Amino acid sequence: MSLSFNSCTFAGHVTRDAEFTDGDTPRTKFGVAVNQYGKEEPLYVNCVVFGKQATVATNLTKGSPVLVRGRSSLDKWKKDGVLAGAAISLVVNEFQFLGKKEGNAPAEADIPF
Repeated sequence: MSLSFNSCTFAGHVTRDAEFTDGDTPRTKFGVAVNQYGKEEPLYVNCVVFGKQATVATNLTKGSPVLVRGRSSLDKWKKDGVLAGAAISLVVNEFQFLGKKEGNAPAEADIPF
């Protein structure tokens, strides 16, 4: 039996305002920039939150510090029946606001969890 475990935790800053999509399953997409030890270029992580938490995630605004936990997911897309690209994203199970962005980001106490 082989061991398999898919879990990721990142702390960084939101790179773009959260984009909410309502439907059968609510979904919010946003990005997080994470500093990499010993490198000047940050790691950019695409994140998606589903369900009830998707509504709360709409409070994430560009520049807000956030901690995200979840699992990685490989997204593939085709063009004319041929693989055109692939990207890894984080399917967020939980997130936490880490502070207040200078400006108008909500404080932790203002978020209804």
